[in-house]
Amino acid sequence: MATTADYPIPYDLAQAFRGAIQTVCDWRRQGGPEPRVTYKGVPYPVRSFARHVAFFGDKMPDETYALICNAAGSAVDGPAEQTYEAGALCLYRLCTKLKARPSSKASR
Repeated sequence: MATTADYPIPYDLAQAFRGAIQTVCDWRRQGGPEPRVTYKGVPYPVRSFARHVAFFGDKMPDETYALICNAAGSAVDGPAEQTYEAGALCLYRLCTKLKARPSSKASR
């Protein structure tokens, strides 16, 4: 059976994940409906995109790790470790919390 170690995260997916984190930071400040992230020409809700990234256990670069920790802030627990899997799960939890806030519901 193949493992995530057999398939490292593609560079373009790692870059799109970094962009997704920044998109969520903007969403946190501005409110509104859940934003989408475009990957390979297809727009995905950030939570769906995060679930895809969570399949990769590669270590995140320090800058990406700092960005997701900053995004999580005091809203949700930060990633348990410095991997894409942990970072993606953190981003998913943050999006779920932001989506539940009153300003997000009113903007649907």
